[in-house]
Amino acid sequence: MHDMQVLIFPRFDCKIIRRAGKRYMLDHLRKKYIQITPEEWVRQHVINYLIHHKGYPAGYMRVENKIVKKGDHWQRADITIYHNHNTPLMIIECKSPDQPLKGEALTQLMRYNTPRARFLVWTNGVQLFCFQLDSTKRDYTPLKEIPDFPTINHR
Repeated sequence: MHDMQVLIFPRFDCKIIRRAGKRYMLDHLRKKYIQITPEEWVRQHVINYLIHHKGYPAGYMRVENKIVKKGDHWQRADITIYHNHNTPLMIIECKSPDQPLKGEALTQLMRYNTPRARFLVWTNGVQLFCFQLDSTKRDYTPLKEIPDFPTINHR
């Protein structure tokens, strides 16, 4: 798609349709067409990258999953990867490419992390930050990239 932002993730053959003058792309996880927004464009590239380049099973992923209840409403993570039914392995927050990755978005990601996922990822498709929980320090340390799924100790 020539008029969408080029991202740091590999290009892929996404299925795009037009309805009432708007463009939609197939979300393979939700099995339906989703209207293309800049944030959705990033999210779909992240999903494709994780599955086809990093080896994450699609069945472990949830999109806009309820993760933390704050007051009367639930906070939803853009992408959550589970290694069992209850504990997130990775929480991913996607932003629009024109939205700089600043403290407010990182604060949002940390708010979603009440379950203490082992990995946190924050991307706008132009930049990507990945953090791993260091259980001895009880803090997150930055990683250079998202680890390949087969290399993670699945405890």
